[in-house]
Amino acid sequence: MAQFLLQKAAYSKANPESCDYRYWKDRGWLEKRTYYYCDPKAGAVKKGLAVVVSKLISLGFIGR
Repeated sequence: MAQFLLQKAAYSKANPESCDYRYWKDRGWLEKRTYYYCDPKAGAVKKGLAVVVSKLISLGFIGR
């Protein structure tokens, strides 16, 4: 789930004319409350943890 959120963050900032951006946008994956490609059977704690981990990775605090 964290990897999806990292990709979502990247594609959210992509050029709106790009194929990747349109692909993600057309599927609704760039919407604010979307956590995965399909509705995950994860509770609020796991979703929250995935959000925190993806933010830390994107800021460079994890994975150096």
